[in-house]
Amino acid sequence: MEAPLDLFVSGIDTPSHMIRGRIDAVYVDADATIELVDFKTGRTPAKGDPSAETQILIYAVAASDAFRYAPEQIRGSFVYLQADGTEALSVPVDITPDRIDQTRSWLHETVARIDAGPSGTNPGPWGQRRDFHHVCPAAV
Repeated sequence: MEAPLDLFVSGIDTPSHMIRGRIDAVYVDADATIELVDFKTGRTPAKGDPSAETQILIYAVAASDAFRYAPEQIRGSFVYLQADGTEALSVPVDITPDRIDQTRSWLHETVARIDAGPSGTNPGPWGQRRDFHHVCPAAV
């Protein structure tokens, strides 16, 4: 079942901001454990990519803060759908109370940096492929 999320995050000495989104699927087991799943197409991220699990970890913060699940009750995974029709690949994400707390802190710090004003850009080589590259002065 797809689930909407509204997560309120504040920076340091800043008002709350709302992060709105949809989790592709939320499954509740008989033991009240939930699994947060995001379906993807294409390749899995490069090994060691520090941002690869960020999306599911933000969902875990929302499950803890907005849905009121204990961190110990939360699991997560990405499911990569294969264009050639072969079996989908499920990649679990290690969700722990510490990782949820670290992600929550990162969200607060990020909101504080956004509130502080422009911080420069670093669009990388993918800049031309962004949907809004035509209005982004940093597009390469």
